[in-house]
Amino acid sequence: MTDNITCDFDAHYNELDLGLPGALSEDDLKTRSRRDSKYKDDSLSQQDWYLHAYPQIKINDNIILASGFGARRRSSTSDWASSNKDTGKTEIETYNITPNLVVNIRDKYKVVAGFDYYKDTNEARDYARAADSLTGASDIKKQSKGYYAQAEVNPVKPLFISAGYRYEEAEYGFVYNDYQGYYTNVDDKKTMDAEAINAGLSYVFFETNKAYLNFSKSFRLPATDEFLLYDWTLWPAGRFINTSLRPQEGYSFTAGLDIAFGALAVVKSAGFWMDTEDEIYLDPYLYENRNYNDDTKRRGFETRLDVFINKHISLYGSYTFTKASFSGGRFDGNDVPGVARHVFAAGAGLRLGLFSFNLDLRDTGKSRFISDQDNCKGYLKGYVVADAGCSLEYKELTAFCKVNNVFNERYSEYGIRSTMYDTRNYYPAPERNFVAGIRFEF
Repeated sequence: MTDNITCDFDAHYNELDLGLPGALSEDDLKTRSRRDSKYKDDSLSQQDWYLHAYPQIKINDNIILASGFGARRRSSTSDWASSNKDTGKTEIETYNITPNLVVNIRDKYKVVAGFDYYKDTNEARDYARAADSLTGASDIKKQSKGYYAQAEVNPVKPLFISAGYRYEEAEYGFVYNDYQGYYTNVDDKKTMDAEAINAGLSYVFFETNKAYLNFSKSFRLPATDEFLLYDWTLWPAGRFINTSLRPQEGYSFTAGLDIAFGALAVVKSAGFWMDTEDEIYLDPYLYENRNYNDDTKRRGFETRLDVFINKHISLYGSYTFTKASFSGGRFDGNDVPGVARHVFAAGAGLRLGLFSFNLDLRDTGKSRFISDQDNCKGYLKGYVVADAGCSLEYKELTAFCKVNNVFNERYSEYGIRSTMYDTRNYYPAPERNFVAGIRFEF
């Protein structure tokens, strides 16, 4: 706009019509195709749009004042025709203003401070399929205000120090009216607050190598739609609001080392330690989102090696080990569901002029079934999947194609324990599939 004033704009619209195939149990997979569904008539239609603007004012060479402005609206209609359940309609609107100030002094001292304001409204309506009459209506509102500051200091050339703080407060309003006579009406308010802290130290040696240590205290406030769930224990099923959710908080340490061997290779390794309090999860017995009464722990490390054979050929390999478990209470020592302990990845890249080719392989180990906190249903099998893709560039045009799951591996990325039927259910992943397209940049 001027030498000192710029503004970024972003707009998006997306419309989807989806089937809701549900899961297939082990017995289903003995008689049905992996592509089959027991709920062929269930569907979801969704519309989603947003508008974002981000103006920036450069006050001088050291100070920049900026602010984000955004509006988003998501609406969806879910139709449970296969089981003759209610039709649900949901509309979520979000507005935000996020001003911030950046001060940078001689590239040695940098301070970022700002304020985030978000307003969310979540309206859900349920209609009886037979009479198309309203059976339940809920309105959940959330207003959050967040204040933060982050400082980065480079007192001497090889040493970098950073520290930050954030405080956030959210006000929730809950209104629920049941027109079937099965559920209790709700008219309630709730306020939550939480704070986050982070601190980091990194040391650069031999110009291209780095050792670092980070600590953080984080939080996550519940989203509006996490309070609202269907109750499948009654018939006809309806929605209810659980206002007892609390913020989730976590504490983590990370220590890492990045080493470069000239232009030939780079090795990056890090170890992590994380404890989470009041982690939000879906209780498979009560069919509602709740907080774990006990802590969850995650310990592990990750490492990656990149090798550059020459300017045309590159290779990489990575490994991540994660031990996720419960600490205390009924599930003490049990594995957290849905977390693979071992994940390997490897790949190769080839570039010849305007042509490039990539091959990627990932090996994901076994994990506990989701909703199996008791660890009584064994493991979801691990899987190995390979993807291959190539692209050709010409001026502003790029043509690309990709083959996913090259070797047609039959696997399920997600497996869930059904507590209602005490079965192991699977969501089969796609077999070999293809993607192709053209991208134009100007």
